[in-house]
Amino acid sequence: MRLAFMGSDEFAIPSLKTVADEHELLAVVTQPDRPRGRGLKPKPTPVKSAAEEMGIKVLEPENPNDQGFLETIRGIGPELIVVVSYGHILKADLLNLPPMGCVNLHPSLLPKYRGAAPIERAIMNGEEETGITTFFMDEGMDTGDIILQEKVRIHDDDDATSLKRRLAELGSGILSRTLRLIEEGRAPRIPQDHTMATYAPKIRKEEGDLDWSLPAKRISNMVRALGDWPGVRTWIDGVEMKLLKVEPMECEDWKGLVPGTILEKRKDGWVVATGCGCILVKEVHPLGKRRMTADEYARGHNIQAGMRFERR
Repeated sequence: MRLAFMGSDEFAIPSLKTVADEHELLAVVTQPDRPRGRGLKPKPTPVKSAAEEMGIKVLEPENPNDQGFLETIRGIGPELIVVVSYGHILKADLLNLPPMGCVNLHPSLLPKYRGAAPIERAIMNGEEETGITTFFMDEGMDTGDIILQEKVRIHDDDDATSLKRRLAELGSGILSRTLRLIEEGRAPRIPQDHTMATYAPKIRKEEGDLDWSLPAKRISNMVRALGDWPGVRTWIDGVEMKLLKVEPMECEDWKGLVPGTILEKRKDGWVVATGCGCILVKEVHPLGKRRMTADEYARGHNIQAGMRFERR
């Protein structure tokens, strides 16, 4: 098939490569270069970098729903548009432009976790499984008819990065099967049960501010989900730090203590009381310093049992 591909995030790269290998890829559409990193220098999206390495034409509209861009796509003439982690809401004029429609690859088991952050929200909420869905796009947010789905177990040691990597690789294979079904005219259209929908809104920076009164398991899930961005932030002895690795653990000594109190300093980390249970803080990233184990940090700072982590 003659296809256009719309994507921005690194999650989309395995799917981009699959589409380029198996179909006639006319163009890649991605978001424009944005200021990123400490220097805030304009940098390309991961998809743009990958597409340029592959020698594929790249388009970078500020607004993919503008009439000028629609004319550009109409001139290119794709039979179908594939959308994977693009980052813009597409309106009817674009969705209806290709004769075979637009197909999206979404990292959840729709109708659960519609929206921008399905991977992070699934981990934060303690889900035991998630998955991949391909669907025909309509004007709603992830509301179109389902084509294929596949479940994935969320392991206890999964964080957002590892789970995203697994889902991206799995998704490229499911996308390949989806496009083959569409090309053969055999793609199912399974309506979503909208009464079962849940939502995964974009992660806000302030969600990383840790409330130690939460249960230990919930705090652990936060660290696994938000480690990449914005990070889970706390303060001790006036120093801001992000928690990078923690582990919920069985203990009884947390009862009666103020949440955030360090019960014990050990070689493998600090045992800290929460609102329910304890966690072992194993790795931290103090503001302005490198990431390090809790033991490494404690050797250069006066960290003792009885000290307390606090919110800003």
